[in-house]
Amino acid sequence: VRVGSNSNNIFVMRTSDNTGNSTEDFLFNKATNRYIGVYNNSNWRCYESVNSNIKAVVTAFYKKVVTESATAPEAPTFDPAAGTYYTSQEVQISCATDGAEIYYSTNGEDYDKYTSSFPVTSTKTVYAYASKDGENSSTVSATYVIGESYDNFGDMQTAVAAEGFSDQAVRYRAQGGMYVAFINGSNAYLIDGEGNGMLVYDNTSVSNLTVGQKMNYSDGYLTATLTKYQGNSELTNVTFPEMTGGTVTVTPAEKTLPLTSANQSTLVTLKGLTYDEAGSTLSDGTNTITYFDKFRTDATLEDGKTYDVTGIVVIYNDKIEICPRTATDVVEATSEEQTGFRDIKIDLTQHTELLTESNVYITVAQDGTIGTTDDSTKAAATIKGKVHGSYGSSNFTASVPVEGCVKITYATHDYGNDIIVTNSENEQVAKFNTMGAKWMDDQNNVVVAYYRTNSPTTLTFSNA
Repeated sequence: VRVGSNSNNIFVMRTSDNTGNSTEDFLFNKATNRYIGVYNNSNWRCYESVNSNIKAVVTAFYKKVVTESATAPEAPTFDPAAGTYYTSQEVQISCATDGAEIYYSTNGEDYDKYTSSFPVTSTKTVYAYASKDGENSSTVSATYVIGESYDNFGDMQTAVAAEGFSDQAVRYRAQGGMYVAFINGSNAYLIDGEGNGMLVYDNTSVSNLTVGQKMNYSDGYLTATLTKYQGNSELTNVTFPEMTGGTVTVTPAEKTLPLTSANQSTLVTLKGLTYDEAGSTLSDGTNTITYFDKFRTDATLEDGKTYDVTGIVVIYNDKIEICPRTATDVVEATSEEQTGFRDIKIDLTQHTELLTESNVYITVAQDGTIGTTDDSTKAAATIKGKVHGSYGSSNFTASVPVEGCVKITYATHDYGNDIIVTNSENEQVAKFNTMGAKWMDDQNNVVVAYYRTNSPTTLTFSNA
């Protein structure tokens, strides 16, 4: 007999108590070691044994059975049947009894006469009964769960972060592909084609996955419940389609601090961070992130030392953490000799021949001498612009391949504008505005930005 949701509310029949008294007519709760009975025919009480207080009173339980009238109409049926759908459903209710009228409700209390089908656009339970000649059928119900469709994990994260979010039935189709980045017990971390991450918590489905396994768009839908746990977006009750994408090599994305909630459940590498044992944090000198050994790697970090750390980004109680997969994900950083920046300067007032309104491939010698080439693969920079008198260029763009971190300097002037710098993946890596005092009047009038990731890319500068 259960009268509640936890162990304190579950009772079983027991043959005898600790004193040897027969207890075959009494209910026993193991969690509290108590018998329940009626004292003096008036009220319920609990005792550790069946003593004189409740011994003489037998408790009986009955189940009420309602038998429908033989002349009552048949219960209505629903079309479509109850279930989970990902588009609104047009619900029809019918009754096999000729001449019966149907009454329905969407809240179980207020019933209206059914005359025609109606749409269900959000998760809802529909109730209905049939009536004929003053007799009613039993009331039946159908629950329609209207889920959401997604093609990237970023939109799921946005939904979870919205105020008032509650669990959603979802289906996901891997636009641009999706792969398994890491598995730990019942947890799997997935990365979509846009680099967004998602945690799957489901022992059954995760047990069938392998790291690197890829899901293609053509594989169909993954279905799940989208939920929120301690601030982290999470999929549970997951069913994967057959994944035909083979396997890929899992490569961490190199990132710099600060990380945000958009990085959750992704695999990243953070370089050159100093460990603070007191706060269990890693710092680049300006920003910090919590270090947490969630996957019990037993990696050892020493206070004050600098490390390169690879791991899964986790949100816990709105705090962003980096969690290594294995002990080898934590490597003490080695100091490297820094050679400093080498300027590549192009004064367009002195090189108007480069402004042809078509792409020009620039070469720069070690001594700074500028030349051109017809081979774009040998270019130190590609520029395009139009001569604008002593001001240099208008409609100017540039692309510059780099080996790693670089400093970018632009002259300011009274016709300045926003400059956006993107990398090879079309991600914004810097932004600045060139509006200001004229560089021609003082060559200290410049603005500076930096590409701070120590990996090769091609930087592209927006129209200036």
